[in-house]
Amino acid sequence: SVLRVMRRIGAAFQEAGVKAMVMKGLALWDPEYLPSIALRPSADIDLLLAPADWQAGLDALQRLGYRLNNHSAAEAADPSTNAINLLGPEGPIVDLHRRLSSLQPDPALTAWFLARSTPWAPAPAGLCKPAPEA
Repeated sequence: SVLRVMRRIGAAFQEAGVKAMVMKGLALWDPEYLPSIALRPSADIDLLLAPADWQAGLDALQRLGYRLNNHSAAEAADPSTNAINLLGPEGPIVDLHRRLSSLQPDPALTAWFLARSTPWAPAPAGLCKPAPEA
């Protein structure tokens, strides 16, 4: 299940000292209002990393068995690449983002959102979600 995958990723990020923010569809899931994540279908998992955590986050995912999909190692290492996607041993594709949007290249905005994020309750401390005021 997506939740099991998210917990594994969160634990790996926590162990690596990486903080990632859940973006898009899964960031909107709240178990208080929608009891099962299965009721919130998602084809992928979108995660935002701070630029300083990029390589550690990528390494953590690769240790879990994730591999680059449609991206070269050079593209993954290039700071101008906004996002890459990875295929894992189970479940959905992971889209790893360096910035909130390719239209917003300012790393300060990414840092602002990450600094104001709150824990994503279904997973370990390695994952967070946007704060309500963000």
